[in-house]
Amino acid sequence: MTSEPEGDEDTDLSQTDEQVWLVALGQRIRTRRRALNLTQADLARRARFDRSGIAELEEGGRNLRLSSLRRLAEALKMHPADLLEDRPGRRKSN
Repeated sequence: MTSEPEGDEDTDLSQTDEQVWLVALGQRIRTRRRALNLTQADLARRARFDRSGIAELEEGGRNLRLSSLRRLAEALKMHPADLLEDRPGRRKSN
């Protein structure tokens, strides 16, 4: 009888949840950037990123350090917490 290592299902779920969260974050970044009439290159200069890094973020393919999140939020003229709102999969307490 073969058993699965403990935690594999949780790991898969966590990776999926993280990817969904990163895609939603990327959509918020893109929406705000466009609302400010900025190109990816404009935002990259303001936030001290590479343009390709902004593209990766907007596609949900890149994670951020807290310091990078702060720079990005400043460049988008918003509070860092506003980029983190409306997280998908957020569970409400009963």
